[in-house]
Amino acid sequence: MAELLIGHIVGKYRIEEKLGEGGMGAVYKATDLTLDRPVALKVLLAEITEDQRLRDRLRQEARALARFNHPNIAILYEFDEVNNFLAMEFIEGQTVDHLLSKEGALKAEKIVGIMKQVLPALSMAHRAGIIHRDIKPSNIMVTNQGSVKIMDFGIAKVSGSGAQTVSTGRIVGSYLYISPEQIEHRAVDARTDIYSLGATLYEMATNHVPFETENHFLLMKAHIEEPPPLPSDKNPEIHSGLEPIILKALEKNPADRYQSAEEILSALSALPPEKKRKRKVSKVKKEGEESALRRLFTLDVKRTAAAVAAVLILGFIGIFVALKIASRPEKDEKFRLIAPPGNLVLENFPSDGILKVDGKKTEYSSDGLTLSEGKYQLSVEKDGQVIWQEGVQIASGKNQKLDVLATGGAQAAPLTDQAGSFALNTDPAGAQVFLDGQPVAVEEAVSVPPGRHELRLSAKEYRDTTIQFELAPGESKNFGTLRLPGLAQWITLKGVPKGARVLLNDVQVASSGQKLEVVSGTHTVSVQVPNRTGFVQTVQVPAGKPVTVTYTLPKGELSLRAVPKASFFIDGRPAGREGPAFDTSLESGSYKISLKHPGFGKEPLAFDTTVFIGDGSSATVRHIFRPKK
Repeated sequence: MAELLIGHIVGKYRIEEKLGEGGMGAVYKATDLTLDRPVALKVLLAEITEDQRLRDRLRQEARALARFNHPNIAILYEFDEVNNFLAMEFIEGQTVDHLLSKEGALKAEKIVGIMKQVLPALSMAHRAGIIHRDIKPSNIMVTNQGSVKIMDFGIAKVSGSGAQTVSTGRIVGSYLYISPEQIEHRAVDARTDIYSLGATLYEMATNHVPFETENHFLLMKAHIEEPPPLPSDKNPEIHSGLEPIILKALEKNPADRYQSAEEILSALSALPPEKKRKRKVSKVKKEGEESALRRLFTLDVKRTAAAVAAVLILGFIGIFVALKIASRPEKDEKFRLIAPPGNLVLENFPSDGILKVDGKKTEYSSDGLTLSEGKYQLSVEKDGQVIWQEGVQIASGKNQKLDVLATGGAQAAPLTDQAGSFALNTDPAGAQVFLDGQPVAVEEAVSVPPGRHELRLSAKEYRDTTIQFELAPGESKNFGTLRLPGLAQWITLKGVPKGARVLLNDVQVASSGQKLEVVSGTHTVSVQVPNRTGFVQTVQVPAGKPVTVTYTLPKGELSLRAVPKASFFIDGRPAGREGPAFDTSLESGSYKISLKHPGFGKEPLAFDTTVFIGDGSSATVRHIFRPKK
């Protein structure tokens, strides 16, 4: 969607003002004309919504997040696929990082007060199998009424270029708080958020981040290998009980951290009252320190309190949304959260030169350029001419050098004459690729004239996928692996009891007796029954063949024994013939058991009791009848 003008009507919303812009679109303050309330309207870039696979995932994850109903999580109102926007709760207040810039290190009492609202919300998300993966001060909002909101659930995990926001692989605002397992591509779970929360607590208590360096490579290395400086070294007046909590949350090994949001909340809540400070901690960092780090790692947005609240929504569902449902990675997943970066130094880089990476202008400093692992097309421009260009393969964790004077110069060409290129892989492998209607081979990068183009991917038993993109002169695009959606199929559910939750690929979707529309491929069906044994089944749905999934309630075993023989009754109904024993299988639950004997020439005798049968368990009732004296 093009730039919106003030007063423009989009759907049922009137645009009031532009609040900010990020890698996936722009955020506007708007008025809901139906309900007459302010909203934050996030308008997505066309290149995001034109990819069918990404659009399908966006829809699924938006539905998952919309099920959140917690006072400390920002609300999603609407996802409009026609106009390509998200409508969200507009919150007036200030983020914790803005609070730190004004007040400096916070007292333990204030930190605990904020966390008592953050942690229950985070705990609810974790119980639902959703990992935030981008907890940081700028994603925690303190409203003007004093309540706290977690923002930006679902920060992007995958994208066509293998990076979250820009083709250089930089992750805006995340490196300062990211966990070691995210950097190393290991499985993430709730403890990943605990690490980021520990880094956030560190900053709240000291007004410093755990690792202070402007070099991305060194920063990520520190997260993986180096212990953080003691918080008391940064703020000697930190609450003595707060420091060990922060350090435990920042353990490199997830098993050594707090294992849940409830655990760290319990530890914070147990802090004794804070003693009076004898000295006042400086409210600001050394001149230039705070601004340099935040300029490097955060979005450049309008900093009014209300605007910051809405602009935080920029990351909400993410560029190519992936609320991480549980932490199960997709099989053969080619996209990564981030790649362990390499560092590239350009020797003899001209002071007035303009560096472009894959056609996009990129800032360059003498420390080098941090790039994710992969292939890139670099160029240096000066006075409208390309004076140097070269393709480079960046290796993970390596320092590399290139000399700008080694090539280029006499071979430089005007910008308008340069062809661009693109590269991609397909899933399934071997899918046909058409560029502007003509078949092309994509085993290697494809040279393309500058301008707007259309890709169509086609494969048997899969739905065609169309992508429109635009190349600037000399620009290279890497789409990564593009997955074609399978043809629509059905999974039919049978035997699911009332009150059960049914989840398809970890998202609640249906109840008993309903059909689940899916595409061909592998899916996970889960059934959750309160106080019962759960059921999880991996289902392979072939093309053109529906699948039935039947949930069978696990049963327990009941054994009844009587001496002498008796008649047996379960919940008042006769069970088998009169005899010394009776065995049966029963579903989980409580049952009233009666054993009845005709008596010994006198009045009948009876024995009554209640037993509970659990899933897969057994119970035995024994009774000896004796004549009454």
